Amino acid sequence: MLGEYSNSGASRQSDASFAAQYRARQGALSLSKLSGALARPEQEVETPKADTTELTADPNEMQRFVHAVFKRCVGDDRKPFGGRLALRAFTNEKGNAPVLTEWEPLAGKPVASAVEAATRVARRPADQAAVFAPPVCVFNEHGKASEADVLAGPAIIVDLDGNPTSGRQTLEAVLGPATLVVASGGIWTAPDGSPEPKLHLYWRLTSPAVTNEEKALLRTVRKQAAELAGGDATAAALCHPMRWPGSWHTKGAPNMCSIVGGDEQREVRLADAAKALDVDTAASRERGDRQVGQSFTTRTEWTEAQLMDVAEKLPNTDLDWDDFNSTGMAFYDAAHGSSHGYEAFRTFSAKSAKHDDAETEARWEHYKSSPPDRISGTWLIDRVRKFADPMYVLPHPELSEVEKQELRDLFHSGSDDTIAPQDIFGHDAPTRLRTPPDGCLPPMLARLVRSEARRKGASEAFTAAAALATIGSAIGASLRIQVRDRDTTWTEPAALWCVLVADPGSAKSPVISTALKPLKALDGEWLAVDRPKHAAWTQAAKRAARKGEPIPQEPPLRRAFVDDVTAEKQVGIHADNPRGIMRSTDELAGMLETFGAYKKSGGGDRSMMLRLFDGDSVTVDRVTTGNLFAKHALMGVLAGSQPDKLRPLVKDLQTDGLLQRFLFVLDDGARVPRIDEEEDEEAAANYRALIRHLATAEYVFPQPVKLSPAARTLFKAFMDQVIALQDLTGASSAWKGHTSKWEKIAARFMLIFHVIEQFGVFEGAQPELPIEGDTANRALAFCRFMLRHSLAFYTQYFDPDPSHKEAIGLAGYLLTRPDIAEIKRRDIANARTSLKGGENLRRLLHATMALEEAGWLVVKERAADGPTAWRVNPQIHERFAKRAELERTERARKHESIIQAAEARRKLLEGGE
Repeated sequence: MLGEYSNSGASRQSDASFAAQYRARQGALSLSKLSGALARPEQEVETPKADTTELTADPNEMQRFVHAVFKRCVGDDRKPFGGRLALRAFTNEKGNAPVLTEWEPLAGKPVASAVEAATRVARRPADQAAVFAPPVCVFNEHGKASEADVLAGPAIIVDLDGNPTSGRQTLEAVLGPATLVVASGGIWTAPDGSPEPKLHLYWRLTSPAVTNEEKALLRTVRKQAAELAGGDATAAALCHPMRWPGSWHTKGAPNMCSIVGGDEQREVRLADAAKALDVDTAASRERGDRQVGQSFTTRTEWTEAQLMDVAEKLPNTDLDWDDFNSTGMAFYDAAHGSSHGYEAFRTFSAKSAKHDDAETEARWEHYKSSPPDRISGTWLIDRVRKFADPMYVLPHPELSEVEKQELRDLFHSGSDDTIAPQDIFGHDAPTRLRTPPDGCLPPMLARLVRSEARRKGASEAFTAAAALATIGSAIGASLRIQVRDRDTTWTEPAALWCVLVADPGSAKSPVISTALKPLKALDGEWLAVDRPKHAAWTQAAKRAARKGEPIPQEPPLRRAFVDDVTAEKQVGIHADNPRGIMRSTDELAGMLETFGAYKKSGGGDRSMMLRLFDGDSVTVDRVTTGNLFAKHALMGVLAGSQPDKLRPLVKDLQTDGLLQRFLFVLDDGARVPRIDEEEDEEAAANYRALIRHLATAEYVFPQPVKLSPAARTLFKAFMDQVIALQDLTGASSAWKGHTSKWEKIAARFMLIFHVIEQFGVFEGAQPELPIEGDTANRALAFCRFMLRHSLAFYTQYFDPDPSHKEAIGLAGYLLTRPDIAEIKRRDIANARTSLKGGENLRRLLHATMALEEAGWLVVKERAADGPTAWRVNPQIHERFAKRAELERTERARKHESIIQAAEARRKLLEGGE
């Protein structure tokens, strides 16, 4: 527990730059005047006359809150800081759009202004309800409410939306009693059904965080405290909006946010809190000396390693003055003015023969007094990509060995013709399997999908599925998604098992090769570095064994991709790569054979493969190799297969759920010419950069990505649809098993789409941000597209009753013949030769019975052995007109293909061209 307990009223001993800044900005109101203003809100707030049902903010609650939290926001002369409070409010609806941004000087009338604004917000119409949530900090006078504009952070603040009572107990055991405990107005329901008020906890600092170093440390302390207590880590930002006591919670029945506990005299020193929470303060010590309040366009300060990496890669071919100065300004902004930024700028400048140390230093000093405001580190990245490396990605900040190890450990029916005919096809027409729905793919991926499909003569379904499977494998287990709202134990990684199914010549292999190329390139780079290290270790281990010395620790072999390896070998690869790997092969059967998936003697390896889908631990015991173990073994799959090879494989596989974990993407059979056009270089470069970043990114204790309320609603509606699909007419048990996996699969797709879209905005993933409704909507639209492929696959490859397939074939025939009003047994036999003959009569009658039950046919004549003639429901030609046209087109296409093949054969034999 934090031992420091201070009620001291000692003023802040500021550094010179802080004191100089605020003496110039101090208002005329003294601290005593501010205290008086806080003590008499009722004299400043003229409460509007209203009915008793009207909501009004509570001035007493706000007075207590402002006085308790901002008590130490005074300068050496005991006057309030010259900064301002941002009185903000946001809608309760999707997007939390701001509806109020007003500014009030801290030395003005903060309570009166807050009460008046909160009352206005509370009285908004129900369909425009909003939350009054000003950031609990002091801003400078630049008119913005961003993190870079924070002048002073007065408190350690933790937002406890889940398990608040336990979270409070945990934090107070470490930091001591909170200054304020605020019930935010929301209610958390415990697993046993008991309600608990959601809480905001405040520990006032003895001295507000005002320097860049202090503010960075305060953010880290707040984040660490939130993680320790299971709170909202996004509230670590000093500018994060917080509902103020005395305002109203209007999500549902109005409920006032109020102070429910705490010791308002209690305050803590920031350094002591950091020590109690085991926060490493070294990371925030190196900061620039730009004055407090000046903002940077680069949101997050680059590390020394990142700055030097750019400096070393960026060419300097005797730039003119403007380019040289722009480069310096970009380094300054990216470094937030730190000395590391100067060293990087100097390293870059020294590449030129015109370099002059004094001039370079003078430029840097000039930036301190006249900082750039329209350039950022992104400008440097763009220059590196343009002049040095088109697929350059800024390195992720290096983790310590302890952090890396902790990160590794973390991832462990009679019918008649008045009845509407029902859809008995059970799957989409082929052309609806070729192209994903418009607008469902993230923009940066959609361009690549279209370009590669055109250039390779492949379906966009192939290029999209291959790219998404590769991206999912690049993410692997480095990020996970929380599938359920309250069940925090069920999380899913991003890996997918995807198989492109088509006849030879359908471009599936080139599609797979292009999608995997960046991942293979990275795998090769890693091996080039790690293999020599491992070879040296092997020799050292042998020498140590001979001498009876301890064997040195074996260095890992980093891998991102494998193709043809044994099950035993793959376990070893997983042991070194807990985030997961991609396995790919031109033919799925080859990979399954490696695991003995459809051999009687391969049960153990088959069980291992099932665990690879979830990333569980795997153990393989062999007489020859002994015990092999990997704590986290996640495998993504991108493979191809041919229908003729897939059918016997499906037949031989058991029904324990292995095959049901795969997504089979089907070809529509059309032969589309390859278009000779240039590669979309920008789209391809973005894809390469995305893969490289995701495969190398490391996150320090990332929380599972969660769904926003809007996304959760969409996900529930999607799963309701999937559950309903389980009861399709003629559906096989295999289909039902596959649909049971879709809660996992859809969650993984949403995670992948979320990360792609974040990369497009932030050039990296932000695990703390939830998946928004728009992203979920696009991901689930693509999931429905994949479900159509799955439905087609299980209909074509898992027919539980041969008569069902015959019924579909007969239905297609009837749609092409609108002239047929009646049909007899012999007509059916002529149309479907598989139903010809007495030995197939039972199948014929089963097929017609299915159409009778679906309202397509009604019996006209009967014999002793069953119906002999049927009337055809004319409504089929109206309801399934599009399907009829597709049936006619498909039959004509097949007929034309036969003619063309015969003609090509004739010319070949005759020696013609």
